[in-house]
Amino acid sequence: MLLTMAGSALADNRLTGSELSLLPTEEKELAIELANEDEFTAFQFDLILPAGVTLVTDEKDLPDIGKGSRLDATHSVDAKTIPSGAWRFIGYSSKKAAISGSSGTLITLKVKAAADAKPADLKASLSGIVFTRKDKTEAILSNADIKVTIEPIAVITIDDLSREYGSTNPVLTYKQTGRLLKGEPILTTTATKTSAVGAYEIDLDKSSVEGPYTVTKGTLTVTKAPLTIKAGTYTRKRGEENPEFTLEYEGFKNDETEAVLTKKPTATTTATKESSVGDYTVTVSGAEATNYEISYVNGTLKVSDADAVIVTAKSYTRVYGEANPTFEFTTSGVELVGIPEITCEATATSPVGTYDIIIKKGSVSNYNDSYVNGKLTITKAPLTIKAGTYTRKQGEDNPEFTLEYEGFKNDETKDVLTKKPTATTAATKESPVGEYTVTVSGAEAQNYEITYENGKLTVTESDPVPVIIGDANDNGEVNATDIVDIVNHTMGKPTSTGKFNEDAADANEDGVVNAADIVTIVNKILSD
Repeated sequence: MLLTMAGSALADNRLTGSELSLLPTEEKELAIELANEDEFTAFQFDLILPAGVTLVTDEKDLPDIGKGSRLDATHSVDAKTIPSGAWRFIGYSSKKAAISGSSGTLITLKVKAAADAKPADLKASLSGIVFTRKDKTEAILSNADIKVTIEPIAVITIDDLSREYGSTNPVLTYKQTGRLLKGEPILTTTATKTSAVGAYEIDLDKSSVEGPYTVTKGTLTVTKAPLTIKAGTYTRKRGEENPEFTLEYEGFKNDETEAVLTKKPTATTTATKESSVGDYTVTVSGAEATNYEISYVNGTLKVSDADAVIVTAKSYTRVYGEANPTFEFTTSGVELVGIPEITCEATATSPVGTYDIIIKKGSVSNYNDSYVNGKLTITKAPLTIKAGTYTRKQGEDNPEFTLEYEGFKNDETKDVLTKKPTATTAATKESPVGEYTVTVSGAEAQNYEITYENGKLTVTESDPVPVIIGDANDNGEVNATDIVDIVNHTMGKPTSTGKFNEDAADANEDGVVNAADIVTIVNKILSD
């Protein structure tokens, strides 16, 4: 039987669902209630459940599950899931029997909350509600929401704790959220004072509480106990063997001794028989133990000796490219016996910078001698870049400004410049006759202190342009032919074209040779 959606909505007919309160994994009944004034024989509606809540059934069980107190034996209920994910329920009577009464449960369903359902206020919905009256007309009922509450269960989260090896366990603690439980949670761990370093599980004694709950176990981390190994203060004279370095221990637990160390410590010093007077650190290291975090307190070896001599190398400054000076030294204290060795890695080609003058023992035989290095500072060498004297005529391009260099060292050339100089002048092709400064600038070099000498550009007058005037054909008259010849000569054309044969330059024949005549003749020539 298929019900259509045609019909009218009536406020006096209502389909509702009972409110639900569920714990995760809990299963409960959902009553679908019908309150009606009309007499109905069949119905259809869709049930939309919220995420985390499911219908506990399958389609073959629904005819039985669907029967309720208001449906008689002639009623059947079919259900199926539709593409939207909702359940569609269709109820009808094989004998068109009316649904009994005017209010109460229509059908009862079972729903269940998922195990991972989180506490929340949700809702289910009834939609697409259509009921068929005895006269076969249809009533469309309003949609209805069903309140669904996911209740929190008791959640016990056991705290992670830590303690040092050899200490008593701390109070085991936890946090509880959600519902209350019967009883007081008791926590247990296998760790004791003598338990080795490591991680130990903290669990709930399940017999101590009742009720639905989840437990997150904790961890008791037993960390290494601090153990300090100390060296003392020791003395000896220079030239003697070092004494035996005895050590002290602080921090053993459970009446343990150094016997529990898996690796014994060592005490060492850089002092030898020949070492100078002074305090030398006695370094303790190398011990290992399963249950101890070992730290060390170093000791001191005091070495006494005769008077000292201090040998100090002198410091020098020179210019890049020069040879090193002869290195000398000074002494203080007792008389120096022998000659120290003095070296410096700098050479004539070494770049600008500071270099150690290293002074060493060499042939010195003093027993208690010390040495202080000097410094060699290499400064930039002076380099002069000069521009020369240049000439050109007015209207010509500037010449190439070649430059001279004075001061290069080590057979170097301008190729060592990290930035090449530029030579510039304010003079252009159109500049008037005169003298112009050629300015040199912009050069850079790692090892040179650069100065500049500017040059000079002299601009002279250009060569005069020949001008042909007067009687061009030497016939004793200045006429149109002369003007033609002069213009053509100026334009680089053959002269005596014969295009004009007037006896005079009076182009407009007004009896006067003037500027207007010349303009007319020239324009005529140019247009032809």
